[in-house]
Amino acid sequence: MNLSSININGVPLQLTTLFNQAPLSIAIYEGPTHLITLANPSYCNDAGRTANELIGKPFLSAFPELASQGFGSILDGVFTTGQPYIADGRGIALNWNGRQELTFHKFTFQPIKDDLGGIIGIFSVSQEVTDQVLARQRADHDQQLLHAVFTQTPLGVGVFDGPGYIIEFANPAVCELWGRTPNQVLGQKLFEALPEVAGQGFEELLDGVRTTGVPFVGNGLPAQLDRNGQRETVYFDFVYKPMLEADGTIRRVMVVATEVTQTMQARQALEASEARYRLLAEELEQRVNVRTAELQQANKNLESSNFDLMQFASVASHDLKEPLRKIQAFGTILQSTADTKLDETERDYFQRMITATGRMQALVDDVLNLSKLSNQYTIFAETDLNAVLAQLVDDLDVTIRERGASIEVSPLPTLPANTGQLHQLFQNLISNAMKFSTDRPPVIQITQHDMNKQAALAAGLPPARYVRIDVRDNGIGFDTAYQDKIFGIFQRLHGARFGGTGIGLAICKKIVENHQGRITVDSTPGQGSTFHVWLPMKQ
Repeated sequence: MNLSSININGVPLQLTTLFNQAPLSIAIYEGPTHLITLANPSYCNDAGRTANELIGKPFLSAFPELASQGFGSILDGVFTTGQPYIADGRGIALNWNGRQELTFHKFTFQPIKDDLGGIIGIFSVSQEVTDQVLARQRADHDQQLLHAVFTQTPLGVGVFDGPGYIIEFANPAVCELWGRTPNQVLGQKLFEALPEVAGQGFEELLDGVRTTGVPFVGNGLPAQLDRNGQRETVYFDFVYKPMLEADGTIRRVMVVATEVTQTMQARQALEASEARYRLLAEELEQRVNVRTAELQQANKNLESSNFDLMQFASVASHDLKEPLRKIQAFGTILQSTADTKLDETERDYFQRMITATGRMQALVDDVLNLSKLSNQYTIFAETDLNAVLAQLVDDLDVTIRERGASIEVSPLPTLPANTGQLHQLFQNLISNAMKFSTDRPPVIQITQHDMNKQAALAAGLPPARYVRIDVRDNGIGFDTAYQDKIFGIFQRLHGARFGGTGIGLAICKKIVENHQGRITVDSTPGQGSTFHVWLPMKQ
């Protein structure tokens, strides 16, 4: 083969400069067997082979692991049809030092033609883009996580785009507040999708937020909405928050809202009751003076409390949890001041509201904690697990005494780990063991087992020395059919009987993964569960 006569689309190939100095991986495959005749240093480096291991060998002989990955048919197609093959970020599993590693590459297979137009070989140009692909995958995961939070939260969340306030995002909760379906509002201008809202002052509020960049916090504001075929007066706690673009401009406004109609109705009932007291006070002068003084003092206390809460809202309005805190604060005040004036149903509404917001607060905290664990770089230090467990047992002393629990800890090793994350890992496992228990006192046993490389391979881990820490309890247990499901986000097997967010074990799994380990579980209904935590002895 006369390489000096090779042309790619009619352009002479300058082999010495192109092959030896190019930062890209470049090679030439000759003939129908795709014999590797030239490979530059970048190509050899990316392939994990020396030039002597590549030159003069057919492609699939040099890379036998790629036969099952479709490269034979791809190269044959380019050679026989003359059509280039282009891949962007394709995964390739290559053998490196006796083990297979997955990397991602952008590459082009370009047919090489002789002077007569016949195909005599293939010109390969590639570039490893593993970091970029993994970064994109992490970004996609984070986006999916945020979408799950916003979609499943009971708070109404929406995003309005541009001066026309086109509804770009609306979660199920805000659609329910509006009395519309997602198909009725997404992509529509806000005041066309909700025409009854026009003229109620909301457009002016949005204009102010978009032009000044200052968030607006509304508490108990009324709106006239068409819901269920009729016009309703609905009260909301909500925040309009500007969303900054990369250049610092404001194009979108986010709304976070929750309906407080029942709360406002209770407040109005309380105000009406106070008016009746004032009228009665005019007729009963002696009692009026005492009652008026009490009411004035109560009002001052309420106004002072309201002022403090408003100051807090002004400072923390950017926080996603602000509406939750407001609901809890106002609900508690009204419950304490109006308890004797409410019937059982109204008291139940108050208690449900406060309980639900507490659960949502815990859910947001756990999701944010899980997100931080997914994104932060884990810093390791030599960690004495005996000290970690001793501190944890001390932290949980009150709960342990209340439950009458017994915690037995065998001697544990010192290994490279993130102390804070392992503290949270074992706190979640021990807390679950005490929570998901029967009427008998919880008994929790923590033991360790040294695991060699063969055991690690059998468990699906890289060959290395591990310690397997078993956390065993005598609780309610569960069917092993769910042993993989319980580590997922928002998975609760006993939601009706036991509280929780459904994220605790997902956090445990992420912590163990951050340590290049593994967590599994064995369980029998009515007899308890054993969680197996595999941690490497070296990082």
